[in-house]
Amino acid sequence: MVDEGTKTISKVIENILNNKFDKKKTVIELSRIEQEYGKDVFVPYSFVKQEEPWSSKYLEELKMKIMAGAYSKEFIRSNFEF
Repeated sequence: MVDEGTKTISKVIENILNNKFDKKKTVIELSRIEQEYGKDVFVPYSFVKQEEPWSSKYLEELKMKIMAGAYSKEFIRSNFEF
């Protein structure tokens, strides 16, 4: 069974992938999730972002990592320049 924190993170990821969230909205939502569910809601993940420009192959790899459960704040935020 999936907990509410994970469901909420999934919705944020879906909105990012569908271009509904920009950088500002993503930061706000990630902060809100952390406040509501605690910092342990995000799984630890070591991610090294490739240099831009990104290829379509790399973007597909990012999508696969997200769908495979890369629910860390760092990974989610890495989709934008911070």
